[in-house]
Amino acid sequence: MGAITDFLFPKEKIFFRMLNDAAENSMHGVEIFSEFVNNFSKLGKNKKKEYLNKMEEIEGRGDKIIHTINERLNKAFITPIDKEDIHQLSIILDDIIDLVYGATKQIVLYDLERIDKHVLELTKIMVEGVKEVAVLINSLSKTEFAKDNSVKIHWLENEADAIYRKAMVELYNGKRKPIELIKLKDVYFNLELVTDKIEDVSDVIQNVIIKHA
Repeated sequence: MGAITDFLFPKEKIFFRMLNDAAENSMHGVEIFSEFVNNFSKLGKNKKKEYLNKMEEIEGRGDKIIHTINERLNKAFITPIDKEDIHQLSIILDDIIDLVYGATKQIVLYDLERIDKHVLELTKIMVEGVKEVAVLINSLSKTEFAKDNSVKIHWLENEADAIYRKAMVELYNGKRKPIELIKLKDVYFNLELVTDKIEDVSDVIQNVIIKHA
């Protein structure tokens, strides 16, 4: 039956390609953010704004991809996996880039003076996580589950939780000015939430594979 539907409705396979586009766009956004925070101490105000503009463009591209996916879903007669799963994955992938863009805005518009080790550690985990997400999204078209990648994502999320807790403890037990505390708290929260969304992708794909096994 699968071969017949593939022949009759080949265009519906485009959903895999669009999800891959969304995953790659999120990965690109996280990589640009990583470049931004790792070079932060060398950047002037104008350069920081350039990074913010880059992230805005990437976020806008993500919105267009999600909009296209939703339009195609509304018109599709048959899809390679359940419509609800495609929609959910597209929303989570969009959330990832939205949160990274949000963190970039906070850093630039809050005029954060420096990037601390916790931001860098969370960013490193995000970079590793989105790479695993790209592998998992690609595995969908092969109707197989990349278990090792999923396990790594779960481990990365646990690491991010530990870093976030440590960051918050140091933030409140330190001698930071109240305004700086609020700024960093918001950035930490967004970055940790990105790692949660990365794990959400893994959970959805695992359920998809189980349903189609």
